[in-house]
Amino acid sequence: MEPEEILKPFGLDRRKPRSILGLFAVSECAAGENVFRQGEGPDRFYFVRSGEVLVSRRTRAGDDEPLAVLNEGQFFGEIGLLEGIPRTASVKALVDVELLQL
Repeated sequence: MEPEEILKPFGLDRRKPRSILGLFAVSECAAGENVFRQGEGPDRFYFVRSGEVLVSRRTRAGDDEPLAVLNEGQFFGEIGLLEGIPRTASVKALVDVELLQL
């Protein structure tokens, strides 16, 4: 896949896509697969290239509380990295997803 196609959903400057793309790793998650779980250590920031993910958190009662559904062009995973804390929510693929990791 050409860098221009990978970056297209994010509206990034297409004049320099190869230098920007070099910062990212591409990964895929199958429907139902966890990208990460609440409480894990943060090590990556993610952009949704295609598909949908569910962001949820575990309540004190032990239930999963849905917070958001994210799709193409949206991002997640920044809170733990910025704050230096464990993941505050879990993220699971609702359908097959392609992610860009930074």
